[in-house]
Amino acid sequence: MKLSKTLSILATMALFVGLGAVNASPASAALNAANELIFFDQGVGHTGLKRMRFDGTNKTTYSISSLIASPDIRTMTSDGTKLYFVNNGDGVYSMNLDGSSLAKILTGSPSDLFIHGTKIYYTLWSGGLSSMNLDGSSPTALAPASTFPGSSSTGLRNIYVDGTYAWVTHGTGGGGTDGHVYRVPIDGGTPVLAYTDVGSAGVNGITGSGDNIFVRSGNNGKLLGLSRGAMIAGTQTAPTSELYSNNQGSEVELAGGKLYVTTNSDVFELDLSAYVQSSPALLSSTALNLTASFTGANPRSMVAFAAKTIQFDANGGLGVMTSQSSAFGLTLNANTFTKANHVFAYWYTNSSCSTGGLILNDSALYAPSADVALYACWRGAVAVSLTPGGATLDSYDFGTVQTGSTNTVTLYFANLGDGTSRPLSFSNARIATGVNLAYGGGTCNFSGGSLAPGAPCSIVVTWQPANALTLNPATHSLVVQASAFYEVKFSGSAVNTRVVTFDANAGSGAMSTQSSAVTQNLASNAFTRSGYSFAGWNTVADGSGSSYGDAAAYMFNSSVTLYAQWTIIPVPVSSAPSFPQLTRVSANSFIEGQTQKLTLEGNRFNDLESASIDGKPVIILSSSNGSLTLDLGALTAGIYSLDLKFKTGSLIYQDGVRILAAKPANPTTQTAAKRKLIAGFAGDSAKVTPTIRARALTLVRSIPNVKTVSCTGSTSNSKVTSKDVALARARATALCAVIRKSIPGATISIALNPSSGNAVSARNVLIEVSN
Repeated sequence: MKLSKTLSILATMALFVGLGAVNASPASAALNAANELIFFDQGVGHTGLKRMRFDGTNKTTYSISSLIASPDIRTMTSDGTKLYFVNNGDGVYSMNLDGSSLAKILTGSPSDLFIHGTKIYYTLWSGGLSSMNLDGSSPTALAPASTFPGSSSTGLRNIYVDGTYAWVTHGTGGGGTDGHVYRVPIDGGTPVLAYTDVGSAGVNGITGSGDNIFVRSGNNGKLLGLSRGAMIAGTQTAPTSELYSNNQGSEVELAGGKLYVTTNSDVFELDLSAYVQSSPALLSSTALNLTASFTGANPRSMVAFAAKTIQFDANGGLGVMTSQSSAFGLTLNANTFTKANHVFAYWYTNSSCSTGGLILNDSALYAPSADVALYACWRGAVAVSLTPGGATLDSYDFGTVQTGSTNTVTLYFANLGDGTSRPLSFSNARIATGVNLAYGGGTCNFSGGSLAPGAPCSIVVTWQPANALTLNPATHSLVVQASAFYEVKFSGSAVNTRVVTFDANAGSGAMSTQSSAVTQNLASNAFTRSGYSFAGWNTVADGSGSSYGDAAAYMFNSSVTLYAQWTIIPVPVSSAPSFPQLTRVSANSFIEGQTQKLTLEGNRFNDLESASIDGKPVIILSSSNGSLTLDLGALTAGIYSLDLKFKTGSLIYQDGVRILAAKPANPTTQTAAKRKLIAGFAGDSAKVTPTIRARALTLVRSIPNVKTVSCTGSTSNSKVTSKDVALARARATALCAVIRKSIPGATISIALNPSSGNAVSARNVLIEVSN
């Protein structure tokens, strides 16, 4: 009974204005096929619950007889998602509109039901007015039957609730004292007599909207129009004219701006477009023709559903969405609108997105009470950066670190929205487990905090790898929910510490071992050897292995012992004060069969007469006061002494020349390593120019079968800033990316030299390659 006593009553509230003409809908006899009717058919042999569209299609008969032994439905109502009805003498039932989930929610036999908000209001013939929750819980008496004035203690029948009052009818015809309409405060109170029907034959059906209230009089079932304002003021008199001439039946419902009334065999739609409250007249009517769909139908109680249209508004966004229409609750179309630097938050029933409306989530179930426009509400998108207001990132590389080390990065979250956007609402965050990643500290509150456009908040992510592993960006990330989900992916390699042991190799002194998992400069030499100068390190004691200079960079990709290499300091034969002096010797180790040119630096070399090795003369390529360059010829492997004769005496470079045996030329097994500092980056740019690219690839291609490449970015200044670190890493990453394309199979690693100061390596990238 009571149409969709929340939906359709509200649907028409804007259609009535005072006592003027009602412009409800265009006058038309055509029935809207989207509108639907559910009714109890008490025709002979029927006693069924039926459903159909107004045009007779979509016919359904609900199977309730298996659950309710003797269906006798006296009244029904709906909230757009469920049907609620009273089975006479039994109780109140609810079920889904598809007929499923039938359940008894209250024992008893109310005369009528009406839904308003989250409550069902109901009358009892002899028990007054009460309310309960939609699931039947918390039944509450609002006005006992004995408090209704001017009537006996029985006879309460139909009900209509307008948000302020519950309007209750008295349905018996007792002669002079019956046939009333009462108003009761919606939260309960003393009933007030508002209207007495002519003839005191009782008042049955009641519905309304705005100032218009319509009743079915017990006086031959007449349909009458009343004024809500006049009934509150106590000035309502009997109407001078009825609105409908077929006075069979007692139901009256309002849906979509039209009235629906029952007769003994049909339901009629009444057009309200010409209705004037102050001068009522018969309304045009159209039969729904129930018997064409259900032979011999006899409607007793009914609910009419009017189709409502939902339109979508981008509210500052872009795109187009198709409207939806339904007579019942529906699932909203998923949002397809977009707005730059924003994410969709929710739908709202006005454009303010904050006051005076209703929030609806995307794709929510919604049963509108009237045609409605839903406005998209937006939150600013999240930007994640390494500095406040810095470049947006979605990944971060820790580089190569050693196990057991503590590595941190501070991430900044910002709301990119404009002044109209909703604040970001952090609800939860998660980070990869099992790899010793953790987040904490900073100013972001990931447990319900909000972030308005403007100043960003910060969070610190820490990586403390306990064992050797490589972070996988596909699974190792920090995920934060702020309206949408935002993810920062992490990469990096944790390796076990490698150890360099220093051997004095006939020298004296002590040096501690050096441990690292990433490229570092070797410790400066602290060994000494009388009569010799330090000439670097080598992986083999006799100098035949890989050589490293003092404090040179070492990749720490393996543990190694480095042997000190020594160059004898020449002793003059004569001690004359003006005797030539030797201060520096170029590389004194040569490969057998390769060019063997030796350069000596000193002073008073301009009177050189001859040079020989083991009594055999060598070619003097150049001679000046401060420098000598000699061609040693093609010496075979061994250690030689150089004899220099001057006019003033002789210098003997004892065991000063070392010739190494040539290794077999086998490119598949030959091991080689090279390193070079690549300069040329402009300003604060990490762009790899063609010149920089050519320098890097020339180095890489100079070694066959390259297997490992390391790019180490260096900072500048003695005080290292996060911006300088980010630039150093960006340059190293960009340069190694170029090399990766040239040598796709090589192992690439990125490292940082964060304290180079103003050294030559500052703001440049050191490339180290090996096979």
